[in-house]
Amino acid sequence: MMRLEYAGGEVLVSDALCHALLDYSAAVARGGGSEDMQIPVVTAEGLHGLAEVVIGPASQLLATPTDAAEVDLNDGEIVAELQARSAALQTHEVVPSAEPVDQRFYDDLL
Repeated sequence: MMRLEYAGGEVLVSDALCHALLDYSAAVARGGGSEDMQIPVVTAEGLHGLAEVVIGPASQLLATPTDAAEVDLNDGEIVAELQARSAALQTHEVVPSAEPVDQRFYDDLL
């Protein structure tokens, strides 16, 4: 379990969710956007539930390890969704073609 500090409070989340949320937060921030979402958590009082978080360029998340026993938060779907969303937001490198360019194609555009 990881302790996730956010907006002056803290909750416990699974390691997988913590890493997926941090990766997605960084990807969203790079794009200048923001998003609100609900994530499964354990509160400081030991309650299980959903926390609503807003992530974006101004989000300040701090994740630290904890010695709390791992709890199954049934977060597999949200972890997979966050990983897919992060991958979709990643920038992709453009690799030039080794094929020679047919200049006639460009001439037709002019």
